[in-house]
Amino acid sequence: IVDSTMVQVAVLDPRDEESGIGGRVVSAPAGRAPMLRADTLFADATAVAAAIGADTSITLERDRVSAAGRRLDVRGFRARGGVYVPVRSFSRALGAFTYPERDANGVRIYPRPVLEWLLANRENPDEVAVLRGAREEGLLPPRD
Repeated sequence: IVDSTMVQVAVLDPRDEESGIGGRVVSAPAGRAPMLRADTLFADATAVAAAIGADTSITLERDRVSAAGRRLDVRGFRARGGVYVPVRSFSRALGAFTYPERDANGVRIYPRPVLEWLLANRENPDEVAVLRGAREEGLLPPRD
């Protein structure tokens, strides 16, 4: 259960010598802050797609979301002048993994390039919770 509306995206940060990964808050247009509904975190689809590095041409037909003309198995709704989507399922549909950030009381989105960098640069990738989760969700290849 997420108890905050903070949404961050993981980014490669060579200045962080320990992990190589940093984070920044996903910036939404004015007035389109993330929101909780029934323990699900929703955010502006365009802002999330841009943070992940995906095409930001988002459409909503009835309650189904499309990104770059591809219909996703994600339901959304219009609010505050934008299209809101559940952060976890929308991120996953775009190839990214979400992980709860207990210190920040929100979620962090790990785009595919960050996941691949972690996989290639960790001595024991099976000990990295984010990589285990992404593998369990089918976002990374299974272990050999």
